[in-house]
Amino acid sequence: MSISEEYWKNADIYKLGEHWNYNQKLSYDVQKIIPHVRRYNTIADIGCGEAKVTRILNKIFNFNLIYLYDINESCLFRTLLNTPLNFRGETGNLNEKIPQEIKDSEMILWLGGINYIFNDRKLKEILSSLNNIIIRSCCYKEQTYINKYSKELKSNYEVLYRTKDEIKTILSSVFKSVKYERLYPNYLESKFGGIQYLFVGENKIC
Repeated sequence: MSISEEYWKNADIYKLGEHWNYNQKLSYDVQKIIPHVRRYNTIADIGCGEAKVTRILNKIFNFNLIYLYDINESCLFRTLLNTPLNFRGETGNLNEKIPQEIKDSEMILWLGGINYIFNDRKLKEILSSLNNIIIRSCCYKEQTYINKYSKELKSNYEVLYRTKDEIKTILSSVFKSVKYERLYPNYLESKFGGIQYLFVGENKIC
């Protein structure tokens, strides 16, 4: 298990949401994602955490099924306790297993997790098993790999930030339609210089 997987497996996701000012960013996420999910009936949320985005989207569209997937068992259990009956889920590691329910979903939300898939070939393999994808990712001007102790998180931490062009290239090798746009205004961006983007890949190349 990698450093990042070990961290997220045991992290208190509910406290981290407050740490990253996520509630301030939530409305931007929802507004940007709405146009890309309105025509789908089944949604999967990889690395769902509290599933705040999918819970709001479900109130708007009342999907037939939302499938949650997260490495953190206690967080997923707590989240499922607070969701409607059309939510299902399981604990797992995407590096090891992609549940059939995710493969069958019409649209997949992956809001942050690609930064912990360190191999491009593995990332493409995962994407190739999905029907359509919405990705949220922090990007820098140059690819940035971090593996160090974080004072803010009080833990060792490992992450890979690809550039927006690198992510677009990977998505374009799997999907016919690839779009991307900035998510947040400058005042909500990272103090370290990263910019959050929303990527949408649809119509998988056969």
